[in-house]
Amino acid sequence: MAAPVRLAIGVYAVSTGPFAELEHAANRRTGGPRCPLFETSHSVVGQRRAWRRMVAELPVPLRMLRQDEVTRDLVPVLRGSGLPVVLGATAPSSGGPDGPGAAPPDDYQVLIDRTELFGLAGDVTAFGELLTWRLTGR
Repeated sequence: MAAPVRLAIGVYAVSTGPFAELEHAANRRTGGPRCPLFETSHSVVGQRRAWRRMVAELPVPLRMLRQDEVTRDLVPVLRGSGLPVVLGATAPSSGGPDGPGAAPPDDYQVLIDRTELFGLAGDVTAFGELLTWRLTGR
């Protein structure tokens, strides 16, 4: 039996910086590279209220990272899963050199992959239901 997930980690295919959100918005309009996870959690004016409500109702904490914020322990996991992705950490530590939530690579599992994120088409409710089901089986 697999260990329970103690932390969900969403990794956007978007970088940090003052122009990252503008670049993503432009890509969305022009058919350039998009991040369906970012489109689910954000509107053009920032994080969606529905997203914040959904996160508050999840059975475990959800930590969101942009692609340039990933910790060293996530790099091998992300090589296999690609971006964007939502991972589950079964043994997050309390801290360390990689910060809160760092765990050995074997302690991560893909909860929602890139294809599934595109399939959700930005629906926050559907995302929350899928993530909750993957976390609890209900």
